[in-house]
Amino acid sequence: MNSEDTYEAVRAGVAEALEKAESSRRIMRIADFDAVDDDDAPLRVVGIVDHGEDELSFICLATVEDGEMSPVIRGSVYRPVNGSDIKHNNWR
Repeated sequence: MNSEDTYEAVRAGVAEALEKAESSRRIMRIADFDAVDDDDAPLRVVGIVDHGEDELSFICLATVEDGEMSPVIRGSVYRPVNGSDIKHNNWR
């Protein structure tokens, strides 16, 4: 196999992998809202990831040290019930 054949084989493999990745996962922006995760850590939910096969995850912004925000993926998030304040842990 010469260098041109290697290049074409790698290119075809990468193109196939990208095509599968794009078709298997979709990302959708939503109206953002405050929530908490299973550990009661506060989050700002900003989107949804559709993994296919009836599996969804939430795209969230989590605040870490010194106010730094980091994107995280969570399978479950919880919002307050009946408009309760998010700090009172009235979830489900």
